[in-house]
Amino acid sequence: MPAPGAARTCATAALWLGIDLGTQGVRAQLVDGDGTVHGSGNAPLLRGRRDGPRHEQDPREWWEATGAAVRSALADHPGQPLGAVCVDGTSGTLVLQDRGARPVGPGLMYDDARAAGVPLPTRTEAALDDLAAQLGHPVPPTWALRKLLLLAAEDRLGPDARPAHQGDHITGRLVGRPVPTDPTQALKSGHDPEHGWPGAHLYRLGLDPAHLPGVGPTGTPVGTVGAQAAHHTGIPAGTPVRAGTTDGVAAQIASAALAPGRWAATLGTTLVLKGSTPHRIQD
Repeated sequence: MPAPGAARTCATAALWLGIDLGTQGVRAQLVDGDGTVHGSGNAPLLRGRRDGPRHEQDPREWWEATGAAVRSALADHPGQPLGAVCVDGTSGTLVLQDRGARPVGPGLMYDDARAAGVPLPTRTEAALDDLAAQLGHPVPPTWALRKLLLLAAEDRLGPDARPAHQGDHITGRLVGRPVPTDPTQALKSGHDPEHGWPGAHLYRLGLDPAHLPGVGPTGTPVGTVGAQAAHHTGIPAGTPVRAGTTDGVAAQIASAALAPGRWAATLGTTLVLKGSTPHRIQD
């Protein structure tokens, strides 16, 4: 970074690319280290499907819209090296993907509540209650963990159909392979931010932790943009890719509501409230 007060231009300043996957569209912004926006783009998501409690989107459309939004954001800076790219996505949205991070089936959206209409065996309910007691919060039917239980009951999980959260899926498309997730995206899949995947509880639920992604902090390097993704998006091949987060946490970070007691509210398709505390809250 240049010294304070030094002249900075688009040609010399490090630029960073952020990609936001929303309910109704994909947005991309190109910014420098001071947060100055040097390019932006967006593309709508039009092929979603709602049917009662079911809400699905086509992950291929996520990727198509990502390419369109990013190409618009980079239009005035073709081929310029980037410091890194990072993706945020809706919290609790899940998709199965193969070894090349290509989708296997639809994306089950964050508000898909089909699990509410599927009664669970008594032993599974007991295992969920025990897990909720450890995590300090309930596991509602819309959470990704309940979607995982449905997929497992349908025998749809396996080496070529591994679950990925929405943001991680697009990050994987950029890299060309499945990537680790972060604690914010893994939270609704049953991950304990202090102790990792609760293996014993997951086995009781009939889930194999080996089918779940590794977990690292938001911002951890997870790979570089591959040749195919570079052609699709216009991002230079070899650009570093970092682990993302949920859209709600991304908004909290952007608002700087990070000190204990600070809160951020974001109003989009849903209302999201995020706050910071030095201690785990059991609720």
